[in-house]
Amino acid sequence: PPRSTLFPYTTLFRSKNPYIDDEKFVEGVSEELGAHRSELDRQVEQLLKEAEAIVEERDTSVGWDEDAGDGLGGDIEHELDVMQAERLRLELEEIDAAFARMRSRSFGMCESCHKPIGRERLRAMPHKSLCIDCAKGGLGVRR
Repeated sequence: PPRSTLFPYTTLFRSKNPYIDDEKFVEGVSEELGAHRSELDRQVEQLLKEAEAIVEERDTSVGWDEDAGDGLGGDIEHELDVMQAERLRLELEEIDAAFARMRSRSFGMCESCHKPIGRERLRAMPHKSLCIDCAKGGLGVRR
């Protein structure tokens, strides 16, 4: 039997993807994502080099005193660089997932409600996988 008779609910709750046949739009977004991904890769590499340099330059003989502070300024800079690099790595994962959605032809559809994500949201943040309404629904949701 046809898939639609086996799983009729999928056609009831899923909207048609308006971006599947819009090759110009998807191609443009893909080029922008690729350029953004390259820039993020460069930034991650730079942040990790800076973090490594801070560790190498650390003077372990400096301790805490009333005038010098606690001697942990370099540690804080190191942690900030590492945290920023991790945030960028998460964005890289989102970009890779967006490319996978393009390959599977599901790009532009909300992973939560299965409705099309607004074109303007996709232009601004093509790596996101939730429509604006679903993204507002959960605190801390990165999609």
